[in-house]
Amino acid sequence: MTEIFSSTVTNNMQGVFGELNVAIDQNVYEMQYSTNIRAKIMENYLTTTFKDELYNTPMSEFYNNYGAFVLKKFITGGRATAFYVGLYKQEATTAVKEKALDNEISGSFSFKNVGASADLSFGKNSSGSGSSTENGVTELSMAIETVGGSPAYPIFTIPQKLEDVNIDLSQWMASLTDKTTHSIVDIADEGLVPISEFILEKNMKDRIGLYMKGGNGLKPYYEEPQIILQCGKGSFWEPTVRCYAYLYTRNHEFITLSHEVVPDVDVWINTCLLYTSPSPRD
Repeated sequence: MTEIFSSTVTNNMQGVFGELNVAIDQNVYEMQYSTNIRAKIMENYLTTTFKDELYNTPMSEFYNNYGAFVLKKFITGGRATAFYVGLYKQEATTAVKEKALDNEISGSFSFKNVGASADLSFGKNSSGSGSSTENGVTELSMAIETVGGSPAYPIFTIPQKLEDVNIDLSQWMASLTDKTTHSIVDIADEGLVPISEFILEKNMKDRIGLYMKGGNGLKPYYEEPQIILQCGKGSFWEPTVRCYAYLYTRNHEFITLSHEVVPDVDVWINTCLLYTSPSPRD
């Protein structure tokens, strides 16, 4: 919002903010998906670049580059989006302010079907309903952007006071009859698949899943892989020792390699070193 309106307006404690989307949905596209198809995608259709990035880029960087989801089902067409910012200086509940702004937004645009086409316009007098004086909202400004169709407003317009706005999008609406001008306007229900579904290794799937849930599990750098040996008694009187061998991966993960209860720690450690140390041929 601050990229469109000034920070003076957006940071005002009396500010009220609204958004209106007019979507013209035309087509729905869906990727056929099943466990069998997913297995075939992982085996045959992941690009060389994707796999190279997956295995040779720190997991946080991979996540930031590719995102959390794969698009499976989406809707194309056109969409007009309007952002609204105003002031509500009276003491009132949030519900009252929302209703007042909703009345203003409803009175700021007109959408009419005209035969086989439709007319869409924005401005204070587009429908004639609502007024800032009656609703308590003052200094209301708006900015608009269109997606799809002819490039009417490909980026948000400079904010204008609502009473000065007079935008006719009828030609933009008409241009949507040409399907080659359509863009993605929405993601359909169940239209996203977690990207981890296309990763074979469980530890990598788990790390991305942790990050998606808000955990700080992905660091932006690699670590030197290590074998970590850890031993200890459950109590002083136990004659045996519990010993663990972990692989600490370059992606900051601990993977258990061995868990044994042994009578002699030195023998166990020497055995672990025998199997984990490089041979002279290496």
